[in-house]
Amino acid sequence: MNQAELARAEPEVRDYRLKSTPKAVRATLRTLRADLERLGISDDDLNSIELVVAEVLNNVTEHAYPPMHPGRIEMQLVDDGHNLTVTVGDFGIEMPGGTPPEGRAPPGDCAFDDLPEGGFGWFLIRTISSDLRYERSEDRNELSFQIVLGPRKPLR
Repeated sequence: MNQAELARAEPEVRDYRLKSTPKAVRATLRTLRADLERLGISDDDLNSIELVVAEVLNNVTEHAYPPMHPGRIEMQLVDDGHNLTVTVGDFGIEMPGGTPPEGRAPPGDCAFDDLPEGGFGWFLIRTISSDLRYERSEDRNELSFQIVLGPRKPLR
C-alpha cells in the first residue's frame, strides 16, 4: 500500500496499558517499536517516536506516581498515514501549574561530560512533536501530541 492509499484507509489504532515502572516502560517501548515497524514506518520516524514516547512514559513513571507505588498508564497511538497521534493517560498527580514544562535546550557551550543531568526531556518532546496538549479531568491526566510521518518503508 503506498502513502496515498494509506492516507485513505481507516486509521490504524494501537492501545497499550502498563504499570508505571521502568521495566514496564522498556517492555512497552519494545512492543511499540515492533508494532510500528510492521506498519512500514521509517527508521528515522521510529527513532523519533520512541524517543518522545520514552520521555513521556518515564516522566509519568518518575513524577506522576509516588515512589514504590506504581500506577496505571494508558496509551493510544493513531496512525492516519500522515501523522501519528499519541495520547497518554494516567491517574497520578497533576502536572505542576496544570501545564507541561517548557523545557530548555542544552547549553551550546558546554562539553558533553559537563552537561547537567536531566531537564532536557520536555525540550526534546516539544522539538520533535507538534500539537502538544495537556488536560486534567477529574483524577486523570491526559497528554497528547502528534509526530509528522515521512515516507514509509515497503511492507514485506
